[in-house]
Amino acid sequence: MDGVTIGDLDPGPLVTGAFVGLAGLLFLVQPVVPFVELGPLRLRPVALSALALAVGLWVGTVVYLARGKRLVGGAHAVGAVGWSGIVLGTATGNGAVLLGAVVLLVVGMLALAVESRRYA
Repeated sequence: MDGVTIGDLDPGPLVTGAFVGLAGLLFLVQPVVPFVELGPLRLRPVALSALALAVGLWVGTVVYLARGKRLVGGAHAVGAVGWSGIVLGTATGNGAVLLGAVVLLVVGMLALAVESRRYA
């Protein structure tokens, strides 16, 4: 029988993808769900979306760097640090952290694009 079995599934990318998928879902429900209550906190879904994306990217960083995939792990690391900065800067109202995170993401993406050309 051809197909995929449970044993064929790789948990590292699955967990990474699950967090990224959760981030997308939370982003999409923002217009119809005004907030989510987590204990005493009332958080907008879009804020949780950014947090879920950052967590997913951190997981991807660990998974791919542990496997020796430097370019993919590096791409996840740039995103993880950048999105973590966006979450932290937004949560604390610190414009400098927020701006630094955006600059990091842009510069990191450009650096990764240049680096990826060496593999093409």
